[in-house]
Amino acid sequence: MLAKKWPRALFRLDATSSLRSAISGLSRGGPKVAPLCSTASSSALTPYDSLEAVRSEPRLNPLYNALFHIAQGYAMFHDALIHSNRDIPKATNRFILNALSSLSPHVNSNPAKLLDLIREGFYHRELLQATFGEIMVETLACPSGIAEWVPMTLSESDIIHAGEMLSDARRSNGIAGDEQWLAEFMTVGLRGLSELHLETLNLLESVEYRQAEETEVFDFVAEAISHIASQELDSTTILSFLHIAGQTVGNSLSELSRLETKAFGKRQTVSVRTSPVAGTGMLVSGTTTSDLEVLLHYAKRHDVNVYTYGDLIEAHKYSRLRSSKNLVGHYGRSAEHQQEDFENFPGSIIVASGMLLPVRKSYANRLFSMSNFSAQGAHDVGGTSTTYLEDISTRAGLHPCFEEDADETRVEVVHYDVDEVAVQLADGVVGGDIRHVFLLGGSNGAKLENDYVSQFVTQAAEDFVFITFGSAKHVLGSFLKPETCGTVKGGTLPRVIDLGPLEKTDEVLHLVREFEKQMLLRTRSDRVPLSTLYWLSCQKSCACLLALLANGVRNIYVGPQMSHFMSDSVQAYFSEAYKLYPISTPENDIKKMSTLTISD
Repeated sequence: MLAKKWPRALFRLDATSSLRSAISGLSRGGPKVAPLCSTASSSALTPYDSLEAVRSEPRLNPLYNALFHIAQGYAMFHDALIHSNRDIPKATNRFILNALSSLSPHVNSNPAKLLDLIREGFYHRELLQATFGEIMVETLACPSGIAEWVPMTLSESDIIHAGEMLSDARRSNGIAGDEQWLAEFMTVGLRGLSELHLETLNLLESVEYRQAEETEVFDFVAEAISHIASQELDSTTILSFLHIAGQTVGNSLSELSRLETKAFGKRQTVSVRTSPVAGTGMLVSGTTTSDLEVLLHYAKRHDVNVYTYGDLIEAHKYSRLRSSKNLVGHYGRSAEHQQEDFENFPGSIIVASGMLLPVRKSYANRLFSMSNFSAQGAHDVGGTSTTYLEDISTRAGLHPCFEEDADETRVEVVHYDVDEVAVQLADGVVGGDIRHVFLLGGSNGAKLENDYVSQFVTQAAEDFVFITFGSAKHVLGSFLKPETCGTVKGGTLPRVIDLGPLEKTDEVLHLVREFEKQMLLRTRSDRVPLSTLYWLSCQKSCACLLALLANGVRNIYVGPQMSHFMSDSVQAYFSEAYKLYPISTPENDIKKMSTLTISD
């Protein structure tokens, strides 16, 4: 059965925490680990991230290392103040989330913005350091080491040089034991948690006109990062942090769903135009509906047509957004084709969330990035400043985007009630029409990875059903259509059901719970024929994987390469404890997975 949510009051860990006691069993029988080198520092990047960063801009790696280092220092003072029962200045709380979420070439690949964030980090750290100094007592040690790290000056050259020295020091020490791999895996998960929770906070402020009063997420992230910075790494505590991170992701996404429904109405199946219409145009890319709503307001003032891109096609399901006459349709394909699609779109382009690939000169002067998202060559808007958004809309309204209407094409974006789907799945399994249910989730994009997913689905037997979330729907394309994939024998349920982007992982978890419940009512057994194929290639996908694991989902096959995130011994531990396995070939994996249940 799926684990219950931990009470929010238990988010924080300390020496006597009942939460630590409750989940310390996670590491029993865990891997034997080598001692850590005392000067090793956990990396800000995965090998996948590092490769992408070097390809796009050589200054990025040292800047990411410098930003992560100052984030660790900030976290150590934040955590020390919390443990001394002192309040953290509200103005500093968001820094830790902003910093961690920016440690990805697909979120922030703009050296200038990274430098600004690093300098901002020194300001926030010094503010906490001064606050700590005012209340420091003999029994409370002041954080030191990483907490006091500073380059020679805050000039670009000195910050980059300091970041390079951090990289060189880490390379000379190497990966020191399995705890270090776990710490780096946790860091990527916390980066994804930060990115997702910022989406929730932004919508909270937009919908309910208030800032989050509870600080548990800020405090938890700071404590987890402080633990990494302290170098006192042990597998028991890291696994506890990973579990809480997964629960926190699920809670944050549930709150995001609640706010979206409150702001934009219930979702419905809708037919969306995918061909251009005559007039000026603005393309909005991302996953955040609140940014789209704000842009629609300004588009209306300047009579600009708005097209969604990528996962933002989900926004068309919401009645209040769909009612805007300026929201005319959807344009382009998926994130892997972003550069070509942006080149082909002649109007202004706004990226506020999701993924931002390196910018090509052909559209750099038309590209605007918002929030934490930024890329070298694009216009950086920052937040949702009225002045900037007015300027974007004005520019978009100056020149025709498309001269005439194209031949109309449309796509149906289906909304599924997960409770009804769970009932139909259970009925199909008990009735013998469904042999196995697969979850297909995560974030992928490279051709080889997409070929694997396509082969996996197309080779499946007719009594297999697939539930997709994340980028799988873009890979499968026309296979999502009922006339292509077909329906379950004896019913109307499609064999491929898409629940939306990674931000809908909370609905996936709800579906699994309801499916389990319905199977238990019918069979008096907890043996549910369900397994998962998951693509782990970005920080958000890592965070959502933690949410699946923390909520009891097992038998997950992970691609494209678990070795980017785990050593061999850590992989072996997760395989034994969490039934988390690396992929092999579509043929072999589908045979193995189709015989498993969620409780095996």
